[in-house]
Amino acid sequence: MRAARKMTVDEWGELDGVLEEDEMPSLLHDVARTWLVVVLAPYFRRRGGFVAAQGPKIVIRADRGREPDIVGWGAHAKPEIEGLIRRTPEVVVEIVSPRPRDARRDRIDKLADYAEMGVKQYWLVDPKVRTVEIFHLGAKRRYTSVAAAAHGKIRRIPSLPGLTIDVDALWAELDRLGASA
Repeated sequence: MRAARKMTVDEWGELDGVLEEDEMPSLLHDVARTWLVVVLAPYFRRRGGFVAAQGPKIVIRADRGREPDIVGWGAHAKPEIEGLIRRTPEVVVEIVSPRPRDARRDRIDKLADYAEMGVKQYWLVDPKVRTVEIFHLGAKRRYTSVAAAAHGKIRRIPSLPGLTIDVDALWAELDRLGASA
């Protein structure tokens, strides 16, 4: 029996559709991601930054990478436009998938990876539970919760002045799919 060999992050970056991802995003997941991109992209663009969704391959370290649901870079850090992205995003947003192992990966594994990389903010959006949580990277590369909401608006987001997330509007968009809890 041959032992499985871990691929390098560079090999992962060159796969282009060969590796099957374990998570299976639903239409609900995609609509939530699209709604958030529509809100975040103009905010970052006005400040000289960028937002990307669905597929940017982010290098955490030499042996680990992630494909976040949404990433945002400020004006100071333009990401690479081809291949693997090594430039640390300012914000990473993950839409929590409904399976328990996916939720664990989003809440524990990815949180640790993005903290290691130095991502300032990690957002978790859980369409099933209907929560939006925002974590800010602090001392010793540890995240602390700075905002959480199940309804209303999130108006004060550290390092993103003037950005408001209308949580009720997000859930209303998902309800149009028949996704009410």
